Amino acid sequence: MTDYLLTSEFEAPVRYNAVCDQFEKTRKTKYPWSEMKVGQSFYVILNRKTMVQLQNNLSGCARSWVKRNGLDWDFATQQVDGGVRIWRIK
Repeated sequence: MTDYLLTSEFEAPVRYNAVCDQFEKTRKTKYPWSEMKVGQSFYVILNRKTMVQLQNNLSGCARSWVKRNGLDWDFATQQVDGGVRIWRIK
């Protein structure tokens, strides 16, 4: 096992309390959660997963997105021909 030294091999200025207003904290999403209005839906084609796995994945993604953004939205999923459709219901 190699021990690593915590010394710097190059001189770089350390900045404390630097303002980073120009960097907006964003996260890319695979699905259009933020653009959906109540009653709208989108369809995801079954691809290398079982229908139940895809449905569980979509509902989990929706719950995570809602919680992360602090919203009071609800989504519903349904298995349809060869895929899963997800609606925004609240």
